[in-house]
Amino acid sequence: MNLETFIYGYIPILIGLLGILVSIGFTRKNLNILNFISSIVISISNSLAIYMLISILAGAYPTFMPHALILISTILVLIQYLIKRRKLIG
Repeated sequence: MNLETFIYGYIPILIGLLGILVSIGFTRKNLNILNFISSIVISISNSLAIYMLISILAGAYPTFMPHALILISTILVLIQYLIKRRKLIG
């Protein structure tokens, strides 16, 4: 296992799995339509990104699309966190 595989393959897979778990946790604690829809979008996009990354690790042609999907879904998780934080304060 070389360093490039670890940085561009395994770490994004872990970030994607963590994003799915955190998003579902936010939705379970504060069930509203915005959290529910964003949790579905995050889960689908991260699942697709993880599938693509596993395919790349198995020998498919590399692309940065799964990294972009994980970045967008991480931003959505941060938005979910800020909404949750604002509701706890206000």
